[in-house]
Formats: sequence, C-alpha cells, structure tokens
Amino acid sequence: MLNFLYNHSGIIPIDRVAFSIFGVDVYWYGVCIITGALIALFYGLKIGKKLGIKEDILLDGFIIGMIVGIIGARLYYVAFEWDMFKDNPISIFTDWRNGVTLYACRRRRIRGVLD
Repeated sequence: MLNFLYNHSGIIPIDRVAFSIFGVDVYWYGVCIITGALIALFYGLKIGKKLGIKEDILLDGFIIGMIVGIIGARLYYVAFEWDMFKDNPISIFTDWRNGVTLYACRRRRIRGVLD
C-alpha cells in the first residue's frame, strides 16, 4: 500500500547548490532559511502593526537578531569542529566553506532580540 514511499525511481536528484554569485555557491538550505526569515519578518510587521509596535523597532530587532544569529551559529560550529581550526585559527574568519549550525543560529537570534 505504501510502496510509493520506498520507490524513488521517479525522483529527480536536485543539486545542493541553488545558484552562484560571483563564484560563491548559495545552497538550497540557505535559500530556505532566508525565505523563512523574510516570511517571519513580514508576518511580524503585520502583527506588530495590529499591536501598535513601531516598524523601526521590529526591523532593528530583525537585523540585530540575524547578525547575532549568524555570529553565534559560526562560533557554535567552530567550538564543535575545533580540530579543523586549531592549527590555523585565522581560518575561523576567512574560510566560510565549512558552515554554521542552524539550531545555534535560531537560538542566538532569539536571545539577541530578547536581551
């Protein structure tokens, strides 16, 4: 009955890279995260208007939250992948090919806005 769940012959493989900008690959998960963040921003602006919250405060919170979230996610990634960076610590800032952790980004973004 549920054979369609196990038969993947009709699925077309999707490349991990959505597109490239000036030689920098942008991955699908990044596109999804940014899309979700923008949906949350616009929804927050809509609800904020109903609650009487100034748009500038919400935008400032969003920008600060995104910056804090990205930095926190990178630091979290570096902490758990320290063996990769211990011989060349400057690569923490120069080599972004390795990534960030998404759950740390969400947690830092929420804390950055609430603090």
